[in-house]
Amino acid sequence: VLAWAIERATGRSWIDGVVDRIWTPMGAEADAAVVLDERGIGVASGGMSCTLRDLARFVRMVGRSGRVGDGADERQAIPAAVADDVAAGGDPANEISTAYPSRRGWTYHRQFWNARNAMGGFMQMGIHGQRAYHHPEADVVVAGFGSRPTAANVDSDPTTISLVSAVVERLGGV
Repeated sequence: VLAWAIERATGRSWIDGVVDRIWTPMGAEADAAVVLDERGIGVASGGMSCTLRDLARFVRMVGRSGRVGDGADERQAIPAAVADDVAAGGDPANEISTAYPSRRGWTYHRQFWNARNAMGGFMQMGIHGQRAYHHPEADVVVAGFGSRPTAANVDSDPTTISLVSAVVERLGGV
């Protein structure tokens, strides 16, 4: 329904909008694959696959207020207000952790699960174990794919958070 509503409001396909407004500006190395429904409309609430490097590139862009590149090559790829809103996550007062005790402090906002943690970064995740974490101050990204048999990650959250914390501490010095 989300993709359909976007297409009706913009007069363009959701997929073309993602390509033109996010994927191309962020400098993706490869096309992403998107699941289509029976009418040929892209599924906007899951079903998008990309390379690991592009997943890392995406979460870094969001964590850097929509900027990509470094030094003289740095540029604004998506509006800072959009990226900052996604990275901030939802209102902690409305957090979903009551249903998922392993996700205290996590929120669901703008189609993303966001975890703010003591390290100061945030993690976005897919339903079968995909994770992408960015620590803005250290500018460290940890991304990984998963193939969990169920669409639930709560049992792997503690292990994933521990692993990401160790990588950020080692690479980022935080």
